[in-house]
Formats: sequence, C-alpha cells, structure tokens
Amino acid sequence: MAESKSGSLMIQRIGDVHIIEFMETNILDQIVIERIKEEMLDLIERCGVPKLLISFENVKHISSAMLGTLMAVNKSVKNAGGELRVSSIDKNLMEVFKLTRLDKVLKIFKNSTEAMNKFVK
Repeated sequence: MAESKSGSLMIQRIGDVHIIEFMETNILDQIVIERIKEEMLDLIERCGVPKLLISFENVKHISSAMLGTLMAVNKSVKNAGGELRVSSIDKNLMEVFKLTRLDKVLKIFKNSTEAMNKFVK
C-alpha cells in the first residue's frame, strides 16, 4: 500500500485503487480547491485507467467550486476509461449533493469499505 500526503489530500493506494481523503473539514478556499483539482487530475493522468475512491469522511462543508472540481474529476476519470466512487458523505453535505443532483451523477457509497467492494476486480 503506497501513501502520499499533500497539504489538502492524503492519497493511499490499495491494489489498483487510489483512495483520496481530505485533510480539511471545510473545503471552501478557492486556492486550496485549485490545488486539489490539480493533484487529482495529475493522479488520473498518471494512472492510465484510474480507479479512484474519494472519501469525504472528515468533510463538513464544501463550496460550489469544489462541486465543480468533482464534476471535472468525474469527467476526466470517465474519459480515461476508469471508475470513480465517492464515500462517507456527512448527512448535511449529502443534502448539497442531492440539491445539485450530484447524487445522480456520482456513484456514492455509505463508507469506503462498501465502495472498495464495488470496484470491478
């Protein structure tokens, strides 16, 4: 299992799946969000056929810019023929996902274990 940490993200690799966790509970700052986006898109580019699991375990608030980043990451993963899973979304944060209909676009799971089990072996 490989692991790397930046200021905003912790990325672990289990098999061919990269698990991305946020280090901050509030993802609201535009500069931080741009850095997150760059890191995720760079990871997708390096993976070939990416399998990403983004865990929102510690996250309580996100901005609309972060929602846009999720959409860009999802599109990039699909274009590369990969899979994206999202897990561990706080119930209040889930309301935002429902309002923006991201719950219809993204594959969302209750926890990381459940999401990991759903990746195509």
